[in-house]
Amino acid sequence: MAGYRTVAPTYDALATLYSGGAIPGVKGSQRRFLPHRGRVLYAGVGTGKDALGAARTGLDVVAVDRSCSMLERLRGRVARSPDLDRPFLEIRHEEILDHRPTQNYDAIVANFFLNTFAAPQLESVLSHLDQILAPNGVLIVGDFAAPAAARAARPIQTAYHHLPMFVFSWLTGSERHAIHDYPSRLTERGFALLERETHRVARWGPAWFETLLFGRDGEGADE
Repeated sequence: MAGYRTVAPTYDALATLYSGGAIPGVKGSQRRFLPHRGRVLYAGVGTGKDALGAARTGLDVVAVDRSCSMLERLRGRVARSPDLDRPFLEIRHEEILDHRPTQNYDAIVANFFLNTFAAPQLESVLSHLDQILAPNGVLIVGDFAAPAAARAARPIQTAYHHLPMFVFSWLTGSERHAIHDYPSRLTERGFALLERETHRVARWGPAWFETLLFGRDGEGADE
């Protein structure tokens, strides 16, 4: 994808700048939600700093992305990580709907990945992630927060969400859509929202980013 070749070298820096540090904050704070052992899928892993951090803890991590350019950045991180002394990290170049593991995952992490899909395809992706998640597994979603309750704030939040979406749609062909309400979509699928952590733009701004931890029937990761 030519668009991702353009975006990949500056993706992390632009995400940090645009969110005032909230996007790396979302990814960095998720470590406590991961299981202590087992298999973890990073869906739409991007440049993969968060996946590499999980692999360093001893988890068996599979990183999937459709962009060769993003995965090249991840492979560069791995090459510069001599402390990663055994292959905890498997990198796979494929569409998420084509990913068919031989063993289901104890956790699936989707950081700013589900937001690349409009509602109809999002349902297909969520259904697939549901199928490859172990019965007692957890789903961790880091993304833009659901629309604000206060009507006066919604247009500003919507404009903030749509700006990068239009840029990525133009560069990469990702789909344009309204802000997704992940708790509503996933509770309809039988998931329970176990924890919600908000992140503010530039630390003191509006809470327009969040990490969501889901489990089935209220079950979490093994302790």
